Amino acid sequence: MFTIVILLIIAGFFLLNSFLKKNVLDLNTVNLEKNSTNIIEESASLFVPQQASGTEVFIEKAFLPKGGYVVIHKEKDGKPGEVVGVSKLLKSGPNNNFTVEISKNSIEGDVFYAMLYGGNGDGKFDITTDKPTLDNSGNPVFIKFNIVKSVPPNKIIK
Repeated sequence: MFTIVILLIIAGFFLLNSFLKKNVLDLNTVNLEKNSTNIIEESASLFVPQQASGTEVFIEKAFLPKGGYVVIHKEKDGKPGEVVGVSKLLKSGPNNNFTVEISKNSIEGDVFYAMLYGGNGDGKFDITTDKPTLDNSGNPVFIKFNIVKSVPPNKIIK
């Protein structure tokens, strides 16, 4: 009896697995058919780890669908405030492991925001004409980070 139950469970697992694979494949086919170029666009994203004090911010990952900038804002009243640093113009797609120089030496306890901005085409950042990059929900893409006493060695770039 025990052997029959085990065999039924195994058979059920294979049937369910086959059903799920077919349905996932069908969903992927539908998604590709909806996109006339057969390219699935990745949305904008940004990752900045906690930082040690200094005059640079380490950006681990920034994905910009159309190119642009990573802009560093000092926190003011719990929101992004004054711009204290701007990356060079970044290419569309992934941009990883780079630094952004900031105009003020950061100290432990400071709070900053890194925010993605799209370029206006002139190759120079201008806060009045270059607009924040929005996610799929229409919200600006940013990450809040703190200046801490020490950072794990694998997160420090010299």
